[in-house]
Amino acid sequence: NDFIKSFRPIQPKDFLDIEKQANGTAVDIDLIKTITVTDIYDFLEASIAEDPPVIITEGGLIKRGFSKECDELNSITTDAKSLIMAIEASEKEKTGIRTLKVGFNKVFGYYIEVSKSFIDQVPANYVRKQTLVNAERYITPDLKDAESIVLNAREKINALEYELFKDLCKKIIALTYLFIEQLMISF
Repeated sequence: NDFIKSFRPIQPKDFLDIEKQANGTAVDIDLIKTITVTDIYDFLEASIAEDPPVIITEGGLIKRGFSKECDELNSITTDAKSLIMAIEASEKEKTGIRTLKVGFNKVFGYYIEVSKSFIDQVPANYVRKQTLVNAERYITPDLKDAESIVLNAREKINALEYELFKDLCKKIIALTYLFIEQLMISF
């Protein structure tokens, strides 16, 4: 009991301060007096992706259209993935290796995979990275450049989305607390 009593009760002002910190603007007190459950729901609906990931630091948490910066970074990754597909098509055409594939794993990053039956057609600028039972994996300077674009944008998105999520949590706590305060006052 003494332990619980030692905590200072949370005041509406505490949440106003959180709200000010979260978005850097003053809070309209009259607006706060009219918060509804629908407002809280709408805020969540506008900000959180419909199918968020289980691990909140892996990106895909923030809904498109909520953050301009996240949307721009997502466009970069989408365009870069198209670039990687174009690299695959280009390499197939240049080398004549119809089984050539561009893939990705967390250990080696992006790679070009060539089945062993076509190893004699691999160009000199391919750098071998991994040997498999039926294939070899290689990298090229163009593929490494594309990988850098994709992975750097993905890392930035993940970090930004996590920060936005933490701010959203603060705002939801503030809105919920103020909504409860309204209910208490109205009784």
